Amino acid sequence: MRNHLFIIGLVFCCIVFLLYGLITYWDFVIADFGIAVDKAVVIPDNHKVDELIAKNTPVRVEIVDERWGKTVIEDPVILFNIWNLLREPKTVPSKYLVNRNRINGYIYFYDGSKQFFSISDQFQLGDSVIENSETEELDVNKLYRILQYNLASQQNLIKMVETADAVYLYKANDFFDPESDRMLKLTGKIKQQFLPYIAKSHKVVDSNELNHFLLDGDSSPLFHIALSFKEGDSVRLVIISVLSDKYFNVMDMSYIDRNIIYFEGPLGDFCKEIFDTPFAMMEIGP
Repeated sequence: MRNHLFIIGLVFCCIVFLLYGLITYWDFVIADFGIAVDKAVVIPDNHKVDELIAKNTPVRVEIVDERWGKTVIEDPVILFNIWNLLREPKTVPSKYLVNRNRINGYIYFYDGSKQFFSISDQFQLGDSVIENSETEELDVNKLYRILQYNLASQQNLIKMVETADAVYLYKANDFFDPESDRMLKLTGKIKQQFLPYIAKSHKVVDSNELNHFLLDGDSSPLFHIALSFKEGDSVRLVIISVLSDKYFNVMDMSYIDRNIIYFEGPLGDFCKEIFDTPFAMMEIGP
């Protein structure tokens, strides 16, 4: 009996010493790291926090381009990329930006406000400019590619064809010359027949099949379709190059960096049908 009492007493003493050691260690940790205890903590005004979040949370992006038209983006992933960029502290106020292949538009925020933005290799929002980092690839270039991808859509390409001042079809081994009798000017019904072929197409990105076609196959253009836009005394061209029965690409010739956008669609069938008709090599009217 005495042995049992002795063991119980020994265990109790061990527990007491263990608890005392833990409490002493915890007090040391708190003091060492400067953690305040038994003090009132002031929590910021929740309403102001909500206002700050709402003011800096984008809910909609509207891109307006002279040639590609208007595009609205509400994709949460893209909006998160923009939010992630806006929270970067690397801003330079009132800095001149070179007008080089810029994409312009408006960002709408959760609080109902909106701000003008402009982006190329720099991102401008209001009076602030965010640049790419010299040591790492910042999100500016990534965001530019995302916005450009959404802008150059199939629907906007159709609108571009509809608004072009003139549309010319010619074989790829010929040079663009509106006065040449080897060029076919598409107007009236023929131009309207052209649009459904674009409507049947879709943009292609990161396609192994397309990559193999460009690298291994003969990807030289078969036909060109030139969209002509008058701008004062000058003419701006957007060239659609038909590469095969399956692929074609679009290139805005006025851009300094002529980004090529690839599409998959039966546009080659349309070109062959037109050149197989007896009306080839002459202007086709209403």
